[in-house]
Order: sequence, then structure tokens, then C-alpha cells
Amino acid sequence: MHNVEEKVIGHFDDYIYYKNGVLLKKWFDGEVVGNRKLNHKQQLKLLKEIKSFHNLNILNLPVFDWNTYGFISEEFNKIANKYKNPIYFKTTHGDLNSKNILMNRKNEFKLIDFEWCRLNHIGFDIVCLIENLNISRKLVKKVFDLNDEIIDDFVYLKSEFDFKAYQSHYAKIEIDKTALKPVKLGLTNNNFQFNNLFLKIKNYDGFNHQNSLYFLNNLDFCIPVLYDDKEKIIQKFYIFDQWKSNFKNLKIIVSYIKELQNLNPLIEISKNQTYQKCLQWYKEQEVSHYINLHFTEKEIKQLFFNLKKLPSNVLSHNDLNINNIVSLDKNLKIIDWEYLSFNHKYFDLAYLASSLNLNKKTELKLLKFFDSNFDLNEYFKIKCLVNFYALLWSLNLKDDFDLSINLNNIKKYLAYLN
Repeated sequence: MHNVEEKVIGHFDDYIYYKNGVLLKKWFDGEVVGNRKLNHKQQLKLLKEIKSFHNLNILNLPVFDWNTYGFISEEFNKIANKYKNPIYFKTTHGDLNSKNILMNRKNEFKLIDFEWCRLNHIGFDIVCLIENLNISRKLVKKVFDLNDEIIDDFVYLKSEFDFKAYQSHYAKIEIDKTALKPVKLGLTNNNFQFNNLFLKIKNYDGFNHQNSLYFLNNLDFCIPVLYDDKEKIIQKFYIFDQWKSNFKNLKIIVSYIKELQNLNPLIEISKNQTYQKCLQWYKEQEVSHYINLHFTEKEIKQLFFNLKKLPSNVLSHNDLNINNIVSLDKNLKIIDWEYLSFNHKYFDLAYLASSLNLNKKTELKLLKFFDSNFDLNEYFKIKCLVNFYALLWSLNLKDDFDLSINLNNIKKYLAYLN
């Protein structure tokens, strides 16, 4: 790796000395791009810098090896072979992310960290820019004269290559939490930014993290999982935007629920555990005291009786609240899948409607969109149970959700229970 970096650095005047990883260079008064969003003018200047880098003629630079981490698949090799002809080769950086690009106040850019430089098709670098720095796809197509087929091929190739790399590397790595940047997200796990990656250190409560989540990578509304083991989950790090809970967006989320329910995963997924979770929470003294103050013994028994009867018919997120829906590049995504299991088909929809405290008209329109042959009595029964589940969970977590919403919904729909 250092030999490659030494070859590349020799082509830049601002590097004074480099040997065996020891580097001395002229000062560039800039900072890493980090999480900032580049405007159109800045993107153009960065692309010009990268285009100049691609045109470097570096003697004896090695060719990129798509099988660095071993065999991936026949389909992968078939697509990779399309770009192995030397006529396509340029000097590529190989690791274009926010920590490897410096920017100063004059909007001048410098590339750093050249250990992954290889002869390769520029498509690899271009996809890095699109995915890691949110550079406009339309703009890179124009600047680098690329078409959608090439970009789509490299999106696939890079995704598969990265996945294999993460499997090989992160299965063995010991993570120093003190070197990571904490990310405030959720109340259960420890979350960090790790360079251009998002790292979730798992904390178990007996009901979460029971399923491998790789199969969700096939869903466009999920953030792909790069690596998942008993200790951690690794994904790309993104800065999400707030989403607007208008009817148009709510219909999109409901369509995601339907798509999830139509999945037929080839792996075993945990069964419905709503009853077991609620029972565990209820056994806590503070929680049971609160519940006993607001419900009669008969009502509590009725709630638990119906919880125990919940089926395991379809895949369910089981925590589809407003904070687990985000916007990324104007596309809605669902995050935080640690409580995934089988459940009732109305569970996620009722959870979403309750979390947003939707008015009756909007809720019924969504229900009709979700299921044209909906059973309103059944839906109200599930909504009652969902709110009891959410109430117990909030009491357990001591979060800041307005408990009156759950209480009112439970009281309102108790009559629909068996």
C-alpha cells in the first residue's frame, strides 16, 4: 500500500518527503469536506480536480483487483469483465470520501490518502462521489461523459465489493469506541460515525437484534447493511433531512409497508413477540403502578388476552414512529430495524397513525389505500393493542412521548377487543 502511495505522491510538488509511511508536505490551509453539502460551483471545481488526477500517468501503478477479498459471484465477474480492457484504464483514487478530500476558503480542493490508487475505470471513483459526497449524478455524467448503464454497473460492483471487504475486515476488527464520534439516534444502542460509516454497537434487551438484516438490502427504502454480526451493524453514514408527514408522503410509507409484507425472506425471522414484550414491561413496578391507575383489572386482562392472540402473518417493523422515517436525497427511507419480526398486517400502519396522531379522515384514507377490503373493526382492535404496547414501551424507556395519545386511543378502542 505504501509503495503505491509513494508512486502517486511523487507526481505532486507540494509533497517534500515520503518514505515508509512518513510524510512531509507543504501546508494546505483547508479542512476535510466532512459532512458539508457542496453547491453546484463547488462540485464543478472538485470534479475538475478529480478529472486532472485521472489523467496522471504513473509508472507501474497496479491494476485494480476486483477479487481482492476473494470470489464474489459469477454475475459480479461478468459485469466487472466489461471494464477490464486497458483502454478504459485511468489513474483512479479508489477511496473518494469526505475524509480524503480537503477544501479551503477559496473553494480549492486537494485529494489525500492515495493507498488505494489503481489503474481502473473512472466509474469506480464516480460512484464514490455520488454515494459519499452526494455529488449530482447528472453533473458527473456530463463532466465525465458517462451514461446511466456505466454508473449503474459501478453502483452494483462497488456495493458487492464493499460488502465483501466489510465481511473480511470488520468481522475481525476490535473497535475502539473512544476514537468514534457519537451520533444521537434512538435510545437503546450506542451509535457512532466512523469516517464515512455509521456504526451501531448493539445493546440487547431480549427482543431486539434477533434477525440478520442483509435481506432488507433488496428494498429501496432501506439503508443497505454493509456488515452485521452479534456486536455491531455497519452502514454508510448519511445526513438525513426531516420529512414532511403530508398525505403524499404517508401514502409512500404505506406502500413501503405493503412491499415489506410481500417479501418472502429465505432466512428464518422471529415470530410475533408483542405479548412477551408487554408482559415483561408490565412486570416493572413503576409501569404496572401507572397501568393499574388508569385501567381496571378486567381491562388489563382483556388487553393481554388479545395481545397473546396476535398472529405472525407478515413482516413488521414494529417501531414505525416518526423518528424512524427519514428523507435522503428527497427519497423517504425507513431506518432502525432491530425489532423486526412477523406480526399482524395492521400493526405497522396503526403504529404509524398513532405516532403521528393522525386525524380520522386521513387515517381511513390511508387504511383504504393499504387494503381496499379493510376490516375496520379488526383495525381498531389492533390500534388499541398497538397503543397499549407503545404506552408500556414509553413507560419503560421514560421517553418524552405524549402518553395521553396512547391512553386516549386505548380507551377509545377497548370495545373492539375480544
